Amino acid sequence: YKLVQVGDLEVLLVSSYGLCRESRGLQEEDLLSAKAAAAMCVQVGSFSDPLEAEGLAHFLEHMVFMGSTKYPKENGYDHFVTSHGGACNAFTEGEFTVFQFDVTCEYFRKALDIFAQCLTAPLLKMEAAARELQAIESEFQQASVTDEVRLQQLFCHGAMDGHILRKFSWGNKRSLDTVPKERGVDMARMLHLFWKTHYKLQHMKLVVVAPKKMEELEEDVRKCFELQPDLGWIDEDQSQSQSKGKGKSQGKSQGKSQGKGKGKSQGNKKHKANEAKASTVPADDLESQDSMLLQQHHKYGFQAVDPVSSKSLTRVVPIKAAHKLHLVWQWPSQQRDYRKKVAHYVAHLLGHEGEGSIIAHLKHVGYASYLSAGCDMDSNFDNNSLFSLFRVTINLTSKGLSNWPYVVDTVMRYIHMTKAQGPQEWIYTEVKNIAALDYDYLDEGDEEDLADRLCVEMCPLLSRDRMDLLPSSFLYSEYDPQAIDSAIDLLQPGNMLVTLSSSTFKGIVNTTISTGKDMGGE
Repeated sequence: YKLVQVGDLEVLLVSSYGLCRESRGLQEEDLLSAKAAAAMCVQVGSFSDPLEAEGLAHFLEHMVFMGSTKYPKENGYDHFVTSHGGACNAFTEGEFTVFQFDVTCEYFRKALDIFAQCLTAPLLKMEAAARELQAIESEFQQASVTDEVRLQQLFCHGAMDGHILRKFSWGNKRSLDTVPKERGVDMARMLHLFWKTHYKLQHMKLVVVAPKKMEELEEDVRKCFELQPDLGWIDEDQSQSQSKGKGKSQGKSQGKSQGKGKGKSQGNKKHKANEAKASTVPADDLESQDSMLLQQHHKYGFQAVDPVSSKSLTRVVPIKAAHKLHLVWQWPSQQRDYRKKVAHYVAHLLGHEGEGSIIAHLKHVGYASYLSAGCDMDSNFDNNSLFSLFRVTINLTSKGLSNWPYVVDTVMRYIHMTKAQGPQEWIYTEVKNIAALDYDYLDEGDEEDLADRLCVEMCPLLSRDRMDLLPSSFLYSEYDPQAIDSAIDLLQPGNMLVTLSSSTFKGIVNTTISTGKDMGGE
């Protein structure tokens, strides 16, 4: 692989040409039908949603591919990709948004060009907004009947006033249409302002994976991204008139002004038209994500939920019939801890299934059937730059539900024993060696999955050394007993949130959480 800088955009090129030719035995002509993929990580997500338009980051994720100045046809990107043996996808997390596609190699450059144009010069036509709002509403309705998502929203409901978790990050028709209209918010302006503030090439990381020679791959990327003009804000009527005559010669000499917002070399009709529209264009950028996160860190540290909440038990009626005990501890962010992997070590201890383990004992007494422990490092909700959540989830039997305090006590006694014994280097080394073996014999994955993972790994918030990009999610390299001690010290009752979930609570739970915009639930 090779890292290149294309203007303000950092790009990781991954060539599978040698693999396809040597390992798979493909001929040159066969490579045209092999898969190529690209993924772009934009360092902004739902944590940056303005309060007057909750879910805006998710809304913009849907809107950017509804046509660009060069390719104005609505859904043209999706149609081109799917018509040439590929697929496209996107998702919004708290701190970043990812867009990806895969397509047959023969059509990769054209697909990449459409992709680039949609991100750097989207039309954001509001005539497409109603359909995309309906799509967001459908996603919201599907998520609202998922127990995992409802528990996540419950955690957000308990966050301290002013914390970013109090925002409704999913977004639905109410938060993105009904409420903004009631408050007189111009959503077209908000979309453009959010894009203008955050969708700059210096905030993006691109990964391309293709069965092409490295020099060909680099040429593709430079052709598509190097000469992107700084288009600024364009309204719908103006963009339609511009798209007719600009075509291939558009922005030919304006590569270096991309994303800067200066408009220094843009004394053309487009720029003058923008000046004439000044009264309808927001003058200032929104707050940067870095600034917002810094303020949140100074105000709340790593505690999103007030520790006082740990003195109470939350009972939940789930969608699926089951009995579960959820124990959650708040930790300082583990997002940059890819070398030490403290959370993995602690998860290995608490999630162990052998003799003398928590789950072995609970099974023996007939109280539980399954236990999982750890911090989901792939979830930007559980693991972000502000905090990390370490979870122990136990599937209880009916007998275990009746004796849940004993189950909690068993977990805490095991944690106390682990703390008393201290970090064990031989255990760390064992887990490290197993991880290394797993990595050495890792199954060959899909191109799009590799591109997805690596573009997120490149995100500045994660502080990955560029030499560690490929193995960073898998390998252990730094044993730090002090860091392990500090993490285990935080696994105490005063920092523990306890939630008991059971269908038997139906009709017993006396509080219904429903703000009219979130998931609702008992």
